[in-house]
Amino acid sequence: MKYFILISAMLFLLSCSKSPVWDNPYDTNCDLPEPENVQIENISLTTIKVTWEYGLDNIEGFKINHKYNGVWQEDEIVAADQHTFTEENVPLNEDFQYSVTAFAGNNFSDTIASDIFSNVIPEPSTLSYNRLSINRVALSWIDNSEGEQGFKLDKKVGNNEWLVEYSVHDENIQTWIDNNAEIGMNLQYRVYAYYGEIESASTKTVISNNEIPIPENLSLEKLITNEIRLSWDYNMPGIDGFLVEKKPYGFDWETYSNIIGDGTRSWIDNNANNYDIYRLIAYYQNITSSPSNEAQLIIGFNENFNDDIADNWINDNSGRWQVYNNEYRMNGEADLSDALSYYDEIFDDFVYEADLRKLSGNYAFALYFRGDGIIQNTDYKNGYIFDVDGQSYLIGKNVNGTFYALNDEWTNSYFLNESGEVNHLKVICQGPNLSFYINGNLVDTIWDDTFSDGFVGLWAYDGSNEDIAIYDNINLSVGIESTSIGRKVSPRVIEREYSYKSNTIVPISK
Repeated sequence: MKYFILISAMLFLLSCSKSPVWDNPYDTNCDLPEPENVQIENISLTTIKVTWEYGLDNIEGFKINHKYNGVWQEDEIVAADQHTFTEENVPLNEDFQYSVTAFAGNNFSDTIASDIFSNVIPEPSTLSYNRLSINRVALSWIDNSEGEQGFKLDKKVGNNEWLVEYSVHDENIQTWIDNNAEIGMNLQYRVYAYYGEIESASTKTVISNNEIPIPENLSLEKLITNEIRLSWDYNMPGIDGFLVEKKPYGFDWETYSNIIGDGTRSWIDNNANNYDIYRLIAYYQNITSSPSNEAQLIIGFNENFNDDIADNWINDNSGRWQVYNNEYRMNGEADLSDALSYYDEIFDDFVYEADLRKLSGNYAFALYFRGDGIIQNTDYKNGYIFDVDGQSYLIGKNVNGTFYALNDEWTNSYFLNESGEVNHLKVICQGPNLSFYINGNLVDTIWDDTFSDGFVGLWAYDGSNEDIAIYDNINLSVGIESTSIGRKVSPRVIEREYSYKSNTIVPISK
């Protein structure tokens, strides 16, 4: 008997394992396979879709259960050919979990549950701040929700509290312009979606200073004497205009211009003086920007020939002038004539100085100033010179080809270095008062009103092939140093002797 029972049990087990397995899924003696890959999809803020996978189609259906805040609810029945379940009017800000069970009659599979899903309103993202004008700001954001009632924007001005619901918008709106952005204040905005009384988390802008932008790239162009043009860049609409501030040398800043229109990008000052400094301010009503970069009028030049170019110098076309080894040279050709090179700009009152050195030869060389630059009959026609020869100097002027000495002809000075060494000569011209310096020492001050302006340059006498005069570190500045009232002299017509002075040096008093 016991053998019969054992054989019957074995036959029953074999019958449940034969293929096809699920000819009768209603047979409670056989396990139904469980659903797989249960997923939750948020169709909208209040609609949830549940999906799953199942390999049989001859079952009765599926039981769907959901859990709100930890409590499982009553089952929902879904037909066997349906692998989705959609639930509407789902509460917001609740945690959800769904389970799926396959069944056929009284035969049930194991229950498979989804992950827990929090049904919150997704926050907007990428809130951007774009300044349209000094008091208009455009905001834009990305809408990450479906079915919201709209969006709310809050605003924070300076250290004040947030202005809640400063602007409220309908669903799907993703841009807004604040036409009352406070000028000169730190501004911050935040945006969030809402549905009824429920709100999403917010997305914020960075804190932005809504100050009036500073004018940029202020530059200065000299037009003529005492007239300059200022130019600048500005890209922000909405200002009332610009104001020019000016700082004359030795004085404080002052508002200098009348109101300059907001569309203007250049302005002319016809009362400019050397070393005046300018800056520009943008304004709206009584609110101003910070000052722009500064631009200064510097009349003059500095030349060290380090680029091996004599920039802006005009010579006598004799071929004797050249830049060599970062210095300016006059190479003599023994044609017994003046050699002249001058800077191509006219100056009136100035400080003019340079390093001079006689490399070889026996003839004089000089600073030339307030001249007309004209070479005539192998001599320069008009202008002053400050002449050095050996350890003597001569101050004079050429008027229509005639030379007049303004000091005691050739004057010995122990301030001069030996021939072949560098001597630094400087001339200060203020009106008719002319001051002369050798190596930092004042040697004479003369009053003469023959020439009030002209070119500055370099002069040498070409007496032999051995004459090589070298000039370097040439500088002209305007309006800084002053000079004493010069002594009036009686100019004497002399024939300049160019031969090297070999007489004994007699020091003059300092």
